[in-house]
Amino acid sequence: MSVLDQICDYCSHRSQAGTTGCSNCGAPLAKAAAPIAAAVSGFSGDPLALLGPVAASADKLIGPAGKSIEGAVKGAAKSALSEAGMRLPQWIAALVGVIAMAAAVFFLVNSCGPELRSGWTSPTRTLPQTLLSASTCSGPAEDEQCVIAAGNPLLSAGIGGGRELAYAARVVSPQQLSNDVLRWRSAGATVVADGTTFIAISPTWNIWYADSQSGLRLETGALPNAAAARAFLMRSGLLG
Repeated sequence: MSVLDQICDYCSHRSQAGTTGCSNCGAPLAKAAAPIAAAVSGFSGDPLALLGPVAASADKLIGPAGKSIEGAVKGAAKSALSEAGMRLPQWIAALVGVIAMAAAVFFLVNSCGPELRSGWTSPTRTLPQTLLSASTCSGPAEDEQCVIAAGNPLLSAGIGGGRELAYAARVVSPQQLSNDVLRWRSAGATVVADGTTFIAISPTWNIWYADSQSGLRLETGALPNAAAARAFLMRSGLLG
């Protein structure tokens, strides 16, 4: 006997789901079970089959990590469904499992920090590989302080003036980036590139860099002169 069978309000006879009248007394049957029948129509019989779409959404939200989350949460859900299935009708156990799966994915996404929650990457991950390989960075993910050692080949031939070069890399909002570019322009900087990527050399030979696509804002310490600043831009890959 199916859990979707309907019980007559008049004679308490149980009739098959989907029928409109009681098979015993002919009284009209309530339609309460119809939405339930529609919701579970086509259900394969395996409650875990309903968990796939919810788990798959994790991959869209947080990239490759969604696959590992899907496996971990499915394992936990399977155990919970096995226990729930002993006490609940199958469609209820499946519904409980789907809700638990969605809650677990939400918790995992929101517990993985801003990088997974919004797809936001650490600012240094948007840097050219040449510059990144030469740098030692520290600080919070959204505001990293980096240093290139004085003896690094990137600063050779007088580019670094025999000193290490420090720079700050941040990912900021479009509005903040736009404000910074306006401020740099008004400071009398020499503009080297002015498009999707804005690059300028300050009057004291700092490099100012803003990428509107990634939101990266980079500012270096002072270099020995304008020629050294331009050479560093070329050598580091910031100016392609």
